[in-house]
Amino acid sequence: MNQYEKQIFELYKNLNIGKSNACTVCKKQNPDLTMPVSIWQVGDAYYESFYKVLFVGKAARGTIGTRRGSFMDATERANVLYHSVGWAYWSYTKAIADALYPENAWEKIAFTNMVKCNNSETIDTATNSMKEHCIPILKEEMKLLQPKNVVFYTNRSYDNQIEKLFDKITDSISQEVAIGKKRMNAWRFKGVIENCRCRAIRIGHPERMNKTDYVKFVTDFLKDVL
Repeated sequence: MNQYEKQIFELYKNLNIGKSNACTVCKKQNPDLTMPVSIWQVGDAYYESFYKVLFVGKAARGTIGTRRGSFMDATERANVLYHSVGWAYWSYTKAIADALYPENAWEKIAFTNMVKCNNSETIDTATNSMKEHCIPILKEEMKLLQPKNVVFYTNRSYDNQIEKLFDKITDSISQEVAIGKKRMNAWRFKGVIENCRCRAIRIGHPERMNKTDYVKFVTDFLKDVL
């Protein structure tokens, strides 16, 4: 764990993640939730990286990491998953990061999830209340991380929450794009959260998507900085 991840963990403690009033209400509405799972990664060179990308997934599956008070530290586990596991969620992210940064790519990105708790080992079962209660946590993460670019792997099912996440959204374009033999909706926009201004793209989850086309599409968006 580096100094930047420690800052995120201090944020969690300040928000009383897992024990706050919002978390208590959410647990009552959604039985059998895991403990909140932390951010996956804030790289050692993230803040100095050229593209300063934050990847955002849906929710971690299962109980992942080492317990730290009222939440799970997933950073060590993420390092293993990123470098060693062939699941699309990890391998496609690695391929995108490697396309942006030929060297030391993992240490130049940040990676988190919209929903911190879950009640499934296999699929995304997040309810609307789970999504809504986690918006403030992701918002505070983004204020601290100050990304230039954000990639949401959330498909359309989280669009309402993404709209609430940002204070302002401009230059919004939604379109269907071809990824291999499939069609994927991609929503591009510029977003503002206080003094954080970023470009963002919301796409489909990597699973069962053509890897070459998917990675190229996201990489092209991120490299189009002019």
